[in-house]
Amino acid sequence: MDQAPEDHSRGTHCWTTPKCRHVHDDPFIKRRLPYPLRFTGSVLFSIFPYVIFAGVLATAVVLVDQYTKVSISISPTLTSVLGFVVGLSITFRNQTAYERYTEGRRLWNQLQFVVRNMGRVIWLQVFGPYSSS
Repeated sequence: MDQAPEDHSRGTHCWTTPKCRHVHDDPFIKRRLPYPLRFTGSVLFSIFPYVIFAGVLATAVVLVDQYTKVSISISPTLTSVLGFVVGLSITFRNQTAYERYTEGRRLWNQLQFVVRNMGRVIWLQVFGPYSSS
């Protein structure tokens, strides 16, 4: 319980927990890098191997297709069908996300309405300091 006060001048202050590093640091402290170039807490390091793998695989497919007699091709019909399926899934996800948003907005408005009415009822039912009752 008896702890020394923290020194907030060096940018070590964390807003929520004492051991967090990147998410809750003070955003107003001067840094060496501007905000878009900071990678601490970024997802970049976790997806970087997958991006490199996809790039190497795509390069290998192009090299095999262009410099050998093996033809690696996909029919345009398959590409259209896959594009249609991906488009439908994205549309469905977008629609469900919008439905969740509108449902949350409706419930929030309903909560505001109920709280406002409850405040009015309490205000009208509570006797003031100079009431005769």
